[in-house]
Amino acid sequence: MKTTISLFCLIFISSLFCSVQPAAAENNIKQPAADAPAKDVQIQVTGKVSVEKIQNNKDRIWFTDLQGKSYRLSGELSGKLKDKFTELGENNLFSLKITPDGKFSLSCEKTQTYVFNDKNEKTLQIDAKCIRAYFARIDAILSAKRSDKPGPEPIRDTAEERNLIVSSTPQKSGITNPFTIGEIYGKISEINLNSPFKTLTVTNRNSSDALKKISAIITQNTRIVKKIGTAEPIILLPNALSVGQEVTLVYARDELKNEALYITITKE
Repeated sequence: MKTTISLFCLIFISSLFCSVQPAAAENNIKQPAADAPAKDVQIQVTGKVSVEKIQNNKDRIWFTDLQGKSYRLSGELSGKLKDKFTELGENNLFSLKITPDGKFSLSCEKTQTYVFNDKNEKTLQIDAKCIRAYFARIDAILSAKRSDKPGPEPIRDTAEERNLIVSSTPQKSGITNPFTIGEIYGKISEINLNSPFKTLTVTNRNSSDALKKISAIITQNTRIVKKIGTAEPIILLPNALSVGQEVTLVYARDELKNEALYITITKE
């Protein structure tokens, strides 16, 4: 029965905190960064063109120069540039004259996954990848040829990646990065329900585990359930907890505290 309850708890928590989210999204146009190309100043660039199909059968033209800076191109020469790209394919090398307009977009991908630490706890890892693309008008196509040499990876906007990771870290319950979910099955060895911070201590039933026992704070968000044998689960209040009960405790841990998320009584 312990396995069934534990699996339910972790699946439920994962649905709240740990959905894998590969999300490509463009943010609103922002002010240019310090290393941005000068506004309304024509420049000559060499690099690779790619064309992305978007909704309504429209195209979006991307350009990455040989230094890894990314541009999003438009203008009257867009059709001609796309024809050249169709002729050459992905293995291309273009030399262009373009004029940046001072604006840019951010395309970001975010992933959230769990890894296990040495205490067999699940720790949430958030990774992000952001590319800044500067808007520019195509003024001239100087050359277009086939090239099998791979171009550089687009320069990543590490500052925006850090911002995205920080903003995605669950903090509503006071949990800060690194955010860890853990589970222990054992007996309640101590409980204190009379102090401002209600706490319980669970001693691990498996004495060979690295985590021997853990104390956690019981909050108003802690869900307490009794599920013994085939009986229907019963939702309880903290005063139903007592020393000696066998429980499954699912908790969230940060640098400051352990917070009880789920307490399931499996044996009185």
